[in-house]
Amino acid sequence: MKKIREMDKTLKDLGAAISPKKGSQDEDFDDDVIILTSPTDCDTPQEITVKVRCHADLFRFPLTMADPLQKVVDHMARKLNVCSSRLILFLRDVELNPSETLQHHNVSITDIIDCIEVTEPATQNCINLRVQGKDKNSMQVIGVQKTEPLKNLMDKYKQLMDLKWKKVVFYFDGQELSPKSTAQDHDMETDDVIEAWV
Repeated sequence: MKKIREMDKTLKDLGAAISPKKGSQDEDFDDDVIILTSPTDCDTPQEITVKVRCHADLFRFPLTMADPLQKVVDHMARKLNVCSSRLILFLRDVELNPSETLQHHNVSITDIIDCIEVTEPATQNCINLRVQGKDKNSMQVIGVQKTEPLKNLMDKYKQLMDLKWKKVVFYFDGQELSPKSTAQDHDMETDDVIEAWV
């Protein structure tokens, strides 16, 4: 109760400081309303539409200024149906590190990020796998190296679908996948489907 009285006194003092003095034209200022906003309102990252040029096409999608550029790489890899490791981003002729944010590079809505696709190595070691959950909108195409642990694919899917803190079990051809196994261990090929169960 003491805190409420202190807050009321502070608001009255503030009101007296900013309200017109008694005897002025408008004497009815007893109903002034002061709106206080939480500082967390200002802390939410600004969302912008990012423009990415690849080949002769221009792609647009929303991101927040705090998002890592890896989201741009992953989005473009899905759009182009290539492994994300084959893509390099440039802004004003400077190569962008995927772990950095849009804010770090002062990206604005007028900027266009260039996306360059590196030619595929002769080994054909990179494949794109489709990971599908129960919902029809939960399908993601994720590029992996045939010899890398499937844990990377599992973590990336959980991140893309905002399932970081949930238990997700992955199946291929009815068999539960171990995070330590590789696509090569299961003879996976591009466009094979992995099921994700939450």
